[in-house]
Amino acid sequence: MHNNSVSRAHGSIVAFALLLFGLINVFATTGIDRYEIYLNNKLLFKQSLDNTVNLYNLKLTEENADDQITIRYTQCNAPEKGIGRGRSISLRDNDGNIVKEWKFKDELSNEMTIPVKELLAYQKRGGELILYYAAEGLTKGQKLAALQNV
Repeated sequence: MHNNSVSRAHGSIVAFALLLFGLINVFATTGIDRYEIYLNNKLLFKQSLDNTVNLYNLKLTEENADDQITIRYTQCNAPEKGIGRGRSISLRDNDGNIVKEWKFKDELSNEMTIPVKELLAYQKRGGELILYYAAEGLTKGQKLAALQNV
């Protein structure tokens, strides 16, 4: 009789441990949003959004006019391998007003590329400008980088 009670208790402990391990594994794989910013395939900055967000100052000059900025954003709640649907990158002023918006197709790539000459055109107007990422489930947008006036 005592052996049956011990076996049942042991079985319950093992079942609980397996359930706990399964939950930890589910939460670990859901992940956290993260992004990387590249200038002509050279990594400039990467950020994981599990901590305080450090706003990167993107320094672009006329020397970069023929270059491209690529942003790789992995959205943890997105159904397709972290690639959001209805994705866009917007350039906003200090008041949060959208100055320019680039929309991207729903593809199997998390890369979004913007010609630097387009950013420079808005940078010349003056004032602080900030790049934001937005998609389904993240409609208010996530700050990515500030354009630094040079």
